[in-house]
Amino acid sequence: MISIKKSLLNFYKAQNGAYNYKHFELNNPGNFKSRNCFYYYKCIFIHIPKTAGKSISQTLFGNFGGGHTHVGGYIKIFGAATFKKYYKFAFVRNPWDRLFSAFNHYIKGANSFPTDKSWEVEFLFYKDHLSHLNNFEEFVMDWLNEERVLNSAIHFAPQHYMITLPENRDKILVDFLGRFENIDEDFKKVYTKLNIPKMELKHINISNESNQPFSQVYTKEMIDKIAKLYAKDIELFGYSFPTTL
Repeated sequence: MISIKKSLLNFYKAQNGAYNYKHFELNNPGNFKSRNCFYYYKCIFIHIPKTAGKSISQTLFGNFGGGHTHVGGYIKIFGAATFKKYYKFAFVRNPWDRLFSAFNHYIKGANSFPTDKSWEVEFLFYKDHLSHLNNFEEFVMDWLNEERVLNSAIHFAPQHYMITLPENRDKILVDFLGRFENIDEDFKKVYTKLNIPKMELKHINISNESNQPFSQVYTKEMIDKIAKLYAKDIELFGYSFPTTL
């Protein structure tokens, strides 16, 4: 049972966070992380990497929210009672599409870093792990494996890890799960639920600048390997590799 002291602490933290967002952040957007917006709107946005999370967060809140914090982290930060009460949402994406976007994210970081220091983390990861690879096929067939999916970069981690707990990977702990493939309609459902006036979704941090359909870069062997590595995402979210786009 939660103690009275801890309950009061969570209450004052929520009050203070909502106040700070309303008076200091709501009308002063920027490229920073802040969970105050969650206290203000009584919601939690779990940003799964490479699912347009930055676009969603910047459009809704004017900042990057809590970044890539997983559901277990939010339960600790907000407390179980507040977490249960708040409206929780996330977006998912076809695993084959998301992986291609994630790979291009690091390619973009490698190319951007010389003039934009904000890409330093991506550049260093690319330099240390991916720079020897010639293309996406080598990345999938020669570099990617179960250990690296789980322990290398968060952009390659299974999506369900962000919205489930280790003790039950079948139980999705969000109230609404939007889809990247239906992002405009699902984004509308979110801002309507939060009683935010109609807004157009911003599009930022686009990794695949060529707009090449991801179905064109996969061989049969690559398709099958990703199906095994991301089997739980595919099962939980009902995705499959498209025959046509």
